[in-house]
Amino acid sequence: MKVKKFNKLILYSFFISYLIVGIFTLKDYGVNIEEHTQIFSGYYWLNYVFEFFQIDYFHNEIKNKLDFISSDKDLPNPEIYTYGPVFDLPIAFFEVWLDIKDVYLRYEIRHFSIFVIFYLSAIIFFKILYFRFENFFVCSAGTLLYIFSPRIYGDSFHNSKDILFLSTVVFTIFFAFKLFKKIKIKNLILFSIFAALSTSTRIIGLFLPISLILFIFLKFINQKKKILTKFDIINIFLYHVFDNSLALLVGVTNKQLFGFLFQIKIMDFLLLHSIRGRLLSN
Repeated sequence: MKVKKFNKLILYSFFISYLIVGIFTLKDYGVNIEEHTQIFSGYYWLNYVFEFFQIDYFHNEIKNKLDFISSDKDLPNPEIYTYGPVFDLPIAFFEVWLDIKDVYLRYEIRHFSIFVIFYLSAIIFFKILYFRFENFFVCSAGTLLYIFSPRIYGDSFHNSKDILFLSTVVFTIFFAFKLFKKIKIKNLILFSIFAALSTSTRIIGLFLPISLILFIFLKFINQKKKILTKFDIINIFLYHVFDNSLALLVGVTNKQLFGFLFQIKIMDFLLLHSIRGRLLSN
């Protein structure tokens, strides 16, 4: 009992110290080479959303900022930009909402936001390791390697593409672990949210929902006793519908990828339908 309390004290002390050090050293790290491109992408898609839903509130401010940024003709077209605006769009709205005009403050908000996301993913990463190994030393060592890998630690203060994708994958895997333990609506919804965010950040994030369905299918066909119930399959179908909705809502900004995404979802549906048919026939 005393050992567990001591381990908790060490764990809480480390994460609190890490957060404090990260906040106070935030300004010591530079600007990402593609950050101005991501800022442009955020305002572009924010303007697109406001025009699509015909929202007049803040629209003029967004349009003015977009016109100013887009004056740089060397910036790539956001419609064919290979990274989704899942981080850049909310940050752009936050800047407009607070009427932030200071350039340095704008970058600091972005850097602080991505650091906090990575910080939370480090906590979840520890939980994943503990869920798997249940050994405080192994989990602590693995978490330290996750945080303090030179490339990852430095980028965690400014890289809103790779670090964001890494963090959302960690969140998604955590809820996948919980789903393997017990299928619940809450875990399915949270898995769907983070899987959709991962897919929006990078298209390779499609491997997350596909892998979950495949592992559940393999678990079903290999088990002697049918552990998956009809209620479980209903939950999986609810996840499927929810995930499809999120995939369209969060979106993959490269419009050429929507056809491929649609085909993957059809395969996903056929696989789930075959599982459901086998269960209901028993």
